[in-house]
Amino acid sequence: MSTQIKKAKIKKGSNSVKPETVAELLVKAGGRCSFNGCNDYLLTDSLTLHKYNASNVAHIVGKSVDGPRGTSSMTLKDRNKIGNLILVCRKHHALIDNKNLVKKYPISLLEKYKKEHEARILRLTGIAPDRKTKVITFKYKIGQEMVVINNEDVYDAIHPFYPTENNLEIDCTVGDIGTTEYYASMAEDIKNKIEQMYQQEEIKHTSVLALAPMPLLIYLGYCLSNKIKTELYQRHRTVPETWNWPKKKSEIFFDFKKINEGEKNNVALILSLSGTIKLEDLPVEVQKFNVYIITLKSELPAPTFLKSKNTMNNFKEIYQIAIRTIKEKENAETIHLFPAMPAPIAVLCGRELLKKIDPDVMIYDNNKSKGGFYPVLTIKNK
Repeated sequence: MSTQIKKAKIKKGSNSVKPETVAELLVKAGGRCSFNGCNDYLLTDSLTLHKYNASNVAHIVGKSVDGPRGTSSMTLKDRNKIGNLILVCRKHHALIDNKNLVKKYPISLLEKYKKEHEARILRLTGIAPDRKTKVITFKYKIGQEMVVINNEDVYDAIHPFYPTENNLEIDCTVGDIGTTEYYASMAEDIKNKIEQMYQQEEIKHTSVLALAPMPLLIYLGYCLSNKIKTELYQRHRTVPETWNWPKKKSEIFFDFKKINEGEKNNVALILSLSGTIKLEDLPVEVQKFNVYIITLKSELPAPTFLKSKNTMNNFKEIYQIAIRTIKEKENAETIHLFPAMPAPIAVLCGRELLKKIDPDVMIYDNNKSKGGFYPVLTIKNK
């Protein structure tokens, strides 16, 4: 078909968008810009907060043959239908229609922006309040590899809950990782972010998908409110890797015992779960303490042991017993904690501490370049 014949067919029909179509588009887009990454609310000025309509109804295929992306064979009438319209702010309308940039925003890309944005709005606005969860993740490097938790992984893991519009990401990549100064700075950042989170919005449920240094995960758990239901998730080393709990529910139990009788009022607790920690692995001065250990009951410690929520609950029970036992029997002001455990259990360890009741907790990190375990962060609980 020649270009002349195409143009002739396109010129038939109305050249205006019906008011009811505009209304439908506003609803589907949630009053927000559909340009990927913008999401500006279009009925209020973000700076002055004055209320006014800053929305633009943009054509994906130009409303005329000479318009942006206008050489499509789509008829003029169809160009004014909802499927060819995308709600954007004035800035991004000008951007996608700019004659020097229009090739960067082809029909397929704008259709993708529209589809993804409207699907997200539908998903978020269709959630009952008790099905929303505040998702907390960490930005962190393991070796030279950046840990990335994509949205699809989050959605799959937390179902039937859905994330609130703004997740909380804690950036652990800033500073000299591993130093006591790094841990002190990161702990302060975590404390501030969690406090702001509770102050800025009403939260009824939180979900934590986190990979980060054990001391920071323990401290995160300590900062989280134990009055708000929190779900903890584990990254499973399957192929492909997933944050979903396996359908086959395996269950692990734990042992708690004292392995060393030592100095009065000085106590250490080893959590030998994902890796083996022995008494001789502790700093020399700590080997003289009263030392307790929690480890797997019928299996050797391994990174992949945590495969069910039941196992998490079993650990929670034994951990509570351990903390209360140490408090009553040892009369120690501080528990020296040596962790080798999965990320969600680390968060649980901090969250299960009774504020202003349990002893302080000095958390150690294991770094071969520094000669083994060394203290990096203390939770002041009094």
